[in-house]
Amino acid sequence: MFRSGIKARSVVTTLEQSHLKGNVTLGIDKETYLMKEGEHVQNDANWFFHNNIGYIFPYKQSVCMSNKEETGTWFHINRSSSSSKETVREKVFKLWINHGASLNNGTYEYVIMPAATQEEVMAYTADPRIKTVSNTPEIQAVWHSSLNMAYVAFYQAGTIKIRDVMELSS
Repeated sequence: MFRSGIKARSVVTTLEQSHLKGNVTLGIDKETYLMKEGEHVQNDANWFFHNNIGYIFPYKQSVCMSNKEETGTWFHINRSSSSSKETVREKVFKLWINHGASLNNGTYEYVIMPAATQEEVMAYTADPRIKTVSNTPEIQAVWHSSLNMAYVAFYQAGTIKIRDVMELSS
């Protein structure tokens, strides 16, 4: 997933918010770290792994992770009169990208690998099969080398060179 041209005072992109199921592992370069319970900010993460899902970051960006008990009510979330006002406590896994304040023309990229093992995530990170060709407000495109396939979104007329032998125009 990727995005470009973001403008705002403060922006975060939520990648995951779910019940905590087991450990959370962080990959930085070729090292792995078992995350302690709490809230963490990583500026050098290559990937996170939780509950058989890999979250991969093709380049360094500010990634925040929380794996701790959260407290709240369903009513506070959705304000529905039928929602319980009883306090609930659950351990929650949250992962988000913090784009910072006063964002102007910001970008981000990440890859999610569902139904994966930690070893598969590590192997993918060492040899990514999806490469970003363009991530601009005008054209977003990736190349998937294993499938020999391009995915392109044109937001205005233009041309993009995907490979030496492939050029697309809208």
